[in-house]
Amino acid sequence: MISSMKPRTQEPDVRDSDEIDLFDLIDDIKAKWYWVIGTVIVAIVLALGYLLKASPVYETEVVYKSVMPADLLQLNQPRLKDILGNNIALSPEAAFQLVRTKAMAGSVIRSFYRELINSDNEQLKALIYNPDISEEQNYSLFAERLKYSDSKDSDLFLKLSFQLEDQVLSAEVLNRFSEYLLQRNREEVIHSVELTIDAQLDEWELKAEQMRTAYQADKQRRLLQLQEAVAIARTINQQKPLYSGERVLVSNAPPLYMMGAKALSAEVAELRARSEGNEDLYINGLPELLWKSDTLKSTQIKWDQVRFAEVDQPAIVPLRAVKPRKTLILALAIVAGGMAGILFALLAAAQQRRRYNQSL
Repeated sequence: MISSMKPRTQEPDVRDSDEIDLFDLIDDIKAKWYWVIGTVIVAIVLALGYLLKASPVYETEVVYKSVMPADLLQLNQPRLKDILGNNIALSPEAAFQLVRTKAMAGSVIRSFYRELINSDNEQLKALIYNPDISEEQNYSLFAERLKYSDSKDSDLFLKLSFQLEDQVLSAEVLNRFSEYLLQRNREEVIHSVELTIDAQLDEWELKAEQMRTAYQADKQRRLLQLQEAVAIARTINQQKPLYSGERVLVSNAPPLYMMGAKALSAEVAELRARSEGNEDLYINGLPELLWKSDTLKSTQIKWDQVRFAEVDQPAIVPLRAVKPRKTLILALAIVAGGMAGILFALLAAAQQRRRYNQSL
């Protein structure tokens, strides 16, 4: 059995031809170094060509901050607060929030954009309007140029930035938008306050008319009752009251005619005499209501002394462009060119090796 066994042969340790050797790759790159250098140079040239051809984009910004309470004193007058409560009162935070909301409102931006398009500045229109696309697309591109950022701490401020290919026009457009925004907000607040005041005056006027109508109805009812009682008293020849105040039970009021024709006639005369003077004084609650109405009408709000937000920093002409980012583009070109060059070098080395193997 031992003789039947065959000796085992030792197979040589042959490396798989598909295995990648890192050092071989490095040697291939070194051998084909001109591919790497050439590709990097081409990438840099392309990047420089793009930078020379691309239009520079400039960015400017305007910063708003909240106002002091004194800037809103006209809206927070004690007299107005006593009459209207907090219907028109504004705190600095609330006033700043109004400006912030308007700055982000699409209707405000769209209205301002239409104003720019309808202007006579052809240079500006060429930058913000493209006749080859729709009006909605033009507006969308313009809105993308306008960006905002809010405060993250307790200090209230709003930063608006605008990008345009012309550095002078970028500052001019943003400052115009800033003025338009503040003026639009002022007009809407004035309109809202006037509507609130007018609505309150109309409400009080309607209430006063209702009080006058109710008073006149009560007065006429009382006159009819008195006239009827006078007729009864005269019929029974009752000129003086039949009772004294001490003998009148609260739960059993005597008929009016028992007061006597003389007293009843005097009351009738007094009620009729009221119409010759100011009957509003006899209506419960009406004098106070009329006083509030007259006070509100006479109170003036000096809108030129009211500010809702303060421009802390107006837009200025930028000194340098924010786009294209030259350093970043050149760095990316070098990296991309280097990676492409390494790939080309490895492919060239592999092609050379394949041809060599085929020639054997």
